[in-house]
Amino acid sequence: MLKNMKYQVLVSLMTFIGLLLACPSVKAEEGRDLSIWPKSVQDAMRNAEKKAEKDKKKHEVEEQLLEKRIKWITHEGAGILPYHSQKPFEPPIAIELDGDRYEPDYIIWRFLNTAFSNSLWFEDTSFKHNVIKLLKNRNEKIEVTPRFNAINKWNTPVKITLKTLENDYRVDADKYSYLINHLKNLTQIYSGATGLEISYVEEEYPKRSDANVFIVLNAKSKILNAFKNQRSRNFLDEEDYEEGYVSAVRFTPEVRSQVEGFFVPNKNNKIIKATCYLKPSIVPEEWSKALLAECVARVLGMPEASGNNAGLLSNWNRDLDDLSQLAVLDKRDRFDDERYAEWVTKVKSKLVQGAPTFVSPSEYDLKMLSTLYCPSIKPGMDKPEVVLTLLRNKECIEGTQAKGE
Repeated sequence: MLKNMKYQVLVSLMTFIGLLLACPSVKAEEGRDLSIWPKSVQDAMRNAEKKAEKDKKKHEVEEQLLEKRIKWITHEGAGILPYHSQKPFEPPIAIELDGDRYEPDYIIWRFLNTAFSNSLWFEDTSFKHNVIKLLKNRNEKIEVTPRFNAINKWNTPVKITLKTLENDYRVDADKYSYLINHLKNLTQIYSGATGLEISYVEEEYPKRSDANVFIVLNAKSKILNAFKNQRSRNFLDEEDYEEGYVSAVRFTPEVRSQVEGFFVPNKNNKIIKATCYLKPSIVPEEWSKALLAECVARVLGMPEASGNNAGLLSNWNRDLDDLSQLAVLDKRDRFDDERYAEWVTKVKSKLVQGAPTFVSPSEYDLKMLSTLYCPSIKPGMDKPEVVLTLLRNKECIEGTQAKGE
């Protein structure tokens, strides 16, 4: 009985102290006389005030540091943050990819370089006035456009097929078996990195498959070089890509020798279809396989070239720039009919002398894709939103594989 009474008294005392601490009128303020309270109550009140002040300062410091890290990550050409500037965050871990070690902030910075595109579809073409005129006649059909310069990603199965303008549109499975087999291997690798269901489907013309990614082989019109196409009104299939004139995101528009292509996001920035262009009639087997691997990586939502040389998402093909030329960069097109055959011979001769650095994606490429498909990264996010999300969700960068939405 006595034991129960002592317990009740103790509970009552603790409740009383709690009420005192919650009451603003009895908080330990400067100049307030606390001597009327028992010593245990005075100590509890002072400790509570000290803890609240400490938590407030910690929160302010963390917010200031977060703002500094955002400015650093989004600033082109910035260096790695020094260790002391990252307190009170945990010390950064080193992420090992392809034998090199990277800090998480560096991964975030390069991710921003690669996942965001600041180019409108028709912005880098001499046909821009014609395209705007075309849009003027079609704008009543386009109700909502995706968010510009934002995260785009798939949330449906990705079904890839090959197309060609040769042989009545039928792809010769024997002739291009090396591309088909490589594509089948790539689908497994990229599925593992993104969590998406990615597959190869065979197109049977004139019957259309349910593919949503088309890899076009050996397009003969409007080509600019062995890798890129000229820009024109018919660069997009008008039947399939009616809204693409506004929302399509082109791959590496300011780079000469990377794979050509684009993806089309819907109004919610979810990718719904994509196209790549390969020229295996000009580009030898190993180089075509490398461009195919780059194509699939970019189709998944990585349109720009990373600033380093760590994989297929970088400007890995830069050594071939002397064979390629973009009108947007050089203001002229040298690939006229008279010189085309001579140029093809020169390209083939150059390419057979070497081999590409990458034929399949590197660990660095897969890290970029797994970061994109981390569930915390949402379609339509802008750069500040992505930076905050990645800083607050360490598993997106430090984890091994992410799951697609």
